[in-house]
Amino acid sequence: LNYSNGTTEGSVLSSDGNLAFLQGVGLEYPFTANTGAVFRTRNFNGVIHYTTESDDSTLSSTGASYAGDTASGVMFDLDAANDLLLRTLRLELNAGSHDLEVYFRRGSFVGFERAAAGWELIGSVSGLIAAGGGVLSTIPLDDEIRVGAGERIGLYVDLGSQAGLRVDGGGNVGDTASAGTDLDLLVGRRTARSFESPGSPATLRGVLGFPVCE
Repeated sequence: LNYSNGTTEGSVLSSDGNLAFLQGVGLEYPFTANTGAVFRTRNFNGVIHYTTESDDSTLSSTGASYAGDTASGVMFDLDAANDLLLRTLRLELNAGSHDLEVYFRRGSFVGFERAAAGWELIGSVSGLIAAGGGVLSTIPLDDEIRVGAGERIGLYVDLGSQAGLRVDGGGNVGDTASAGTDLDLLVGRRTARSFESPGSPATLRGVLGFPVCE
C-alpha cells in the first residue's frame, strides 16, 4: 500500500465542500502486529468516491394533508422501474422518544404479515427523539438495499406497541400511493404489534432516498 510522508497528523490533506481528508499514520498489519509501532506522519495515496444525500433521487408520500392517523407499524411494498439502491428512510413520527425497527423482504409483504420468517432486519434504533409536527426523522439503515428493475420488495416499519407512526388511511392494499419515475410506493397495511394483528390499509408518511444505478 503506497503512501506519502506527511507533515502534521490530523491536519487537512485534501477537502471539498462536503468532506475533509486528514493526514494519518502508518501501521504494520494488523494494528501494528502487536508491536505498538506507529509511523507518523503518513498520508494515504488514493481517491475517496462518495455521494451526498442531495445526489439521491427521492420519493415522498407526505404530500397529502395529515388527518391525525397513527399506527404502531406499517407493512408496504415498493415497485422499482429501474435498478436502484434504497439508501435512506425518513419518517413522520409523533413527538417524543421511539424505539423502532425496519424490516425488508424480497417480494410483496402480502401473505407474510404474521411471520418474521423471510424478513431481514435492516435498521434498529432506540430512543429516537422525534420533533413531531410533520418534521422528518432519519432512520439509520444498516446497509443499502439493491432493488432491480421490475422488482417488488416489502418494507415493515415497526414501533412495537407504540402508536407513534404517522400514516394516511384509506385506499386498497397494493394501490399506488406515491408514484415516481424510478420507484412507486404502494398502499400497505397497518399493524398493531410486531408481526401481529394486521389491520386496515394505510400509507406510510415519509421520504425514501435512493440513487439510480447507472
